[in-house]
Amino acid sequence: MKKLFLLSALLIFACSSDEGNDEYNNSYDSNLEVSITQISDIDFTSVNLSATYENQYNGDGITTNKGFQISYNENFSLGLSTVNSSSSGLNIEVELTDLNATTNYYVRAFVTDEYGTNYGAVNSFSTLDASSEFTPILISDIGFDTATFSSSYENLYEVDDLTFERGFVIGEHPNFYGQEILYANENGFDINYTASNLQSNTTYFIKAFVTNQYGTTHSESISFETQEQ
Repeated sequence: MKKLFLLSALLIFACSSDEGNDEYNNSYDSNLEVSITQISDIDFTSVNLSATYENQYNGDGITTNKGFQISYNENFSLGLSTVNSSSSGLNIEVELTDLNATTNYYVRAFVTDEYGTNYGAVNSFSTLDASSEFTPILISDIGFDTATFSSSYENLYEVDDLTFERGFVIGEHPNFYGQEILYANENGFDINYTASNLQSNTTYFIKAFVTNQYGTTHSESISFETQEQ
């Protein structure tokens, strides 16, 4: 009889404990909804991100952190970085800077509380293209140790020309091992250079380039052979 009474008491206590935990969990459930990231003001190296979230619990706000994750792939396993947001209320806002131009990024908002982290849907954007396109390289006046190269370029961005260096890269290997840089001095969108001190009866590979503050763009490479003495 005493054993039966003890078992009944334990069952009653367990049920009471479960009910109390359910009430606590319902009041402080960590589930929340995070919106997809909105993307605006995309530039060569910066972008504005914004999102919102809505708590699904009835207790006081328990958010401990919020912001965005950004990566080079949609699985967020390549080049992952986290940017925290200090925006007020249920808003998540940041301006990302120091990005790479001409690059595709994936982003998602996150909100963290003491129970875990919730994420919004993944979105993506590409920073502005800072590269250029080239006309085919023309090679003329090939001699024993000289040759003249010419090309021109057109930028794939709409602002004024940002180029501060242009010219050709030349080498004796198709992968340009031991390459030499030939800087052209003219302004405008033309690239011309007359090379000297080349080796006779030698095959060379050459490609045009332009450089701006966001990086260097190269043309397709071609080859030529100097005359034999």
